[in-house]
Amino acid sequence: METVKEDNITRIKEASLEERNKKLVRYAIEEVWNKGNYSVLDKIVESDFVIYSANPNKKEVRGKEEVKQFFSSLRKAFPSIKFTILDQVAEGEKVATQWVAEGTHEGSYEGMLATNKSFKVKAIDIDYIKNGKFTVCWTNMDELGLLQQLGILEPNKPREQETPRQAWDQIAEGYHQFVTDTEIWLANEALKRVDLRAGQSFLDVAAGCGGLSLPAARLGAKVLATDWSPEMIRFFNLRAQEEKLSNAKGQVMDGHNLVIEDNLFDVTGSQFGVMLFPDQPRALREMVRVTKPGGKVLLIAYGQPKEIDFLNFFIAALQSVKPDFQGLPTDPPPFEFQLADPGILYQRLKEAGLKNVQVGTVTEHLEFSSGQQLWDWILYGNPIPGHVLSELDCTSDQIGAVRQRLEQMIRGHAGKNGKAILTNPINIGFGTK
Repeated sequence: METVKEDNITRIKEASLEERNKKLVRYAIEEVWNKGNYSVLDKIVESDFVIYSANPNKKEVRGKEEVKQFFSSLRKAFPSIKFTILDQVAEGEKVATQWVAEGTHEGSYEGMLATNKSFKVKAIDIDYIKNGKFTVCWTNMDELGLLQQLGILEPNKPREQETPRQAWDQIAEGYHQFVTDTEIWLANEALKRVDLRAGQSFLDVAAGCGGLSLPAARLGAKVLATDWSPEMIRFFNLRAQEEKLSNAKGQVMDGHNLVIEDNLFDVTGSQFGVMLFPDQPRALREMVRVTKPGGKVLLIAYGQPKEIDFLNFFIAALQSVKPDFQGLPTDPPPFEFQLADPGILYQRLKEAGLKNVQVGTVTEHLEFSSGQQLWDWILYGNPIPGHVLSELDCTSDQIGAVRQRLEQMIRGHAGKNGKAILTNPINIGFGTK
């Protein structure tokens, strides 16, 4: 399509409003996006201009300076990036533009280190233009396609990955509210064992909302929390901002394929995260790869399910309304319990290439003052309980009966302070690279 040079900008005034606006978009794409000429933004962008993304986890870009920084970081990550307009439609002050971008990922961008892989993705922008200046831009890009082409997500497994990813997104707010703070004691216990200190670099894989990352950041470590759930990372970043933890940031990333340089972190860990991975050996190899020689890799996982109080409470409550429910399968066990045997955890860490491997079991104590509190903790701690309720075809009345039974059980186990203490065996394993 036609491009517009700066010396032709006066000709825009001679065309219809729609044609002028389309040409202004083409001028912006050529000068700013393709050439990196950010000075023209002062002429064509309102001071309160804002870019909104269709991805709800992307923060909007506001004002000329943020826009300049955004495009500058884009070009640093993708120096050869080229934008080509495919189609445009204009109506009044609104212009819809379909474009394609192609280039090579050669620098860090939004926490993703260079992959040196090429990409080609399409997008649609809707720009609002008033009196010859951009006021608002809504952008919708094929981010899934971009991540797949860069190797951050596997292109041959999008359908397998997307459903569980969405399931974790759906419980993220509840996880943030009901679960994260209950993980803090255990995290501190594990971080003591690997002797994490202020100033060291710490990577959390499958971090959730930060049950391990937040304590690490509070110790003064430089923390990168990763999870494949955008919503989990969003809540982690919100919490870090609330606590003014400038040494902590979250990044969406698949733990099976960390887009991180080799030998970068002093300590790499995962609490109740990698224990869930279908290809756990691969994830552990990735954790070892990104850890510095002499650094430590930490893994925290549930112990034997028959000794986990909250699980047995939930199963018993379900069986009170569904007597035929057999409980958990044992051969093979669910992914949550593939490391329940400390010997298996020890072997996995050794097979990943770690030395001086140590595995110990601690008892976690969780306090619940009501059946409702336990219900929320279980339901938002993992998508599986909700899936089980759905698979058993539980009616609303039956779910109500399950919750009532949990209430009775908590009251029956409550101490003088009105709180019931449920205990769980937890395996903590770590080794040195």
